Amino acid sequence: MKKALVFDRIKDDHIKNWLQCLIKYFENKNIEVHTSYGSNYNFHIKYDIIFVWNGQLDIYQPLINHAIKNNIKLLFIECGWFNQKQYYYVDPLGVNQNASIMNDNFEWINQDHIDKLNKFRQRYLDGRKWSTPGKYILCPLQIESDTNVINNAPYPKMQDFIKHTENKFPNDMVIFKTHPVCPNLNYKVNGNNALVRSGNFLEMAQDAKVVYGQTSTALLESTLLGAPTEAMGNCWLNKHKENKEKLLAALVEKQIPIGELNLDYWIGKYVNFS
Repeated sequence: MKKALVFDRIKDDHIKNWLQCLIKYFENKNIEVHTSYGSNYNFHIKYDIIFVWNGQLDIYQPLINHAIKNNIKLLFIECGWFNQKQYYYVDPLGVNQNASIMNDNFEWINQDHIDKLNKFRQRYLDGRKWSTPGKYILCPLQIESDTNVINNAPYPKMQDFIKHTENKFPNDMVIFKTHPVCPNLNYKVNGNNALVRSGNFLEMAQDAKVVYGQTSTALLESTLLGAPTEAMGNCWLNKHKENKEKLLAALVEKQIPIGELNLDYWIGKYVNFS
């Protein structure tokens, strides 16, 4: 019987909340699935497939090196985008700046994908629309320990990002929206600006003149909304800023619902079950 390993650095987080159907899918294919956390993995077990959640911290590297050295199929997993709690994605190259979508030319995107995007947009936005000309600059703050911030944001410290943004938009009101995971962190903003700790980001983006940020997935949401959105750093939205609709279509196509049990469409191209 083939064996698969699903690895995450944190116990009872991503595997428990995002990947139960992925595990069940492989069990239904008669593949024995092991889960492991932290540095607790056994190099003596011969795995045919290894899934790594994120993979961008040093703790992952011994396992990644082991998979490469022994020619084991290696796939990376991260949260999806619309929204993160309901979707995940799988990529053979990595996540964030290392994901295959970073250098995708989107030649595979056709009208069917655009139609699917538009239907998804209508359902996801649920009547929300961007209102021109907008009243303020909206900036999503991020978690400083996020690998997408550590590795790819020009301002890994949010206070530095706030200072940069206030200097960039001296004549506009700037609203800084804290991350929902850590809303109570204290940041200093100039008197004309605001630090907002609650509220729906998309609803706030409806009245924004510009949505400005670094590598936050919230910027993908505001792009989906149609609000003028600017991203800094080494991220997909910055790389594909001239091709945003095809980027969005690709993301909608690649994200996997956490409750989906038939994963042949997303996983079959990477894994040989015979």
